[in-house]
Amino acid sequence: MFKGNPAEKAGIKPGDIILKVDGEEVESSRDLTKRIAGIPVGKTTKIKVLRNGRKKTFTVTIAKRDDTALASSNRPARQEDALGLYISKLTPEIARRFNLEETEGVIILSVEPGSKASKAGLRPGDLIKEVNHQVIETVKDYREAIKKVESGKSVQLFIRRINAGFVVVKLTK
Repeated sequence: MFKGNPAEKAGIKPGDIILKVDGEEVESSRDLTKRIAGIPVGKTTKIKVLRNGRKKTFTVTIAKRDDTALASSNRPARQEDALGLYISKLTPEIARRFNLEETEGVIILSVEPGSKASKAGLRPGDLIKEVNHQVIETVKDYREAIKKVESGKSVQLFIRRINAGFVVVKLTK
């Protein structure tokens, strides 16, 4: 998200999960981009987000993207950790979005392209159950477990993957 863009002006913050645009569910980041691109400049639209387990709706006025701001941004892409994962507490809303029956735990929301996690095959929707044999129940558990691993050392993730059961993924921090 860029400083001063329409989403920020409307009150949407980094980390918000966009659920709906004009009352229609957003299925993926690609779907979101397509929907926003299809809205004429100057039109206002309702965007429903999930923030810290609560749903909020914002009114956003669509504007033309400032490509110079995009090109000049030197901020790194949003990255949760050294592995390239952006994770969240699994809420009932996120569970529905990923068609999961479970409603508790830690879920991977996105994987930074080209990151260690991406190269290891981790995917959005994977539920993190253990890090190096330590049970993970909260985001705090995950962060503490990853923090304990020195750079260059192995990390073993025990995950539950949709339609694949349990999988062990090993990578280097």
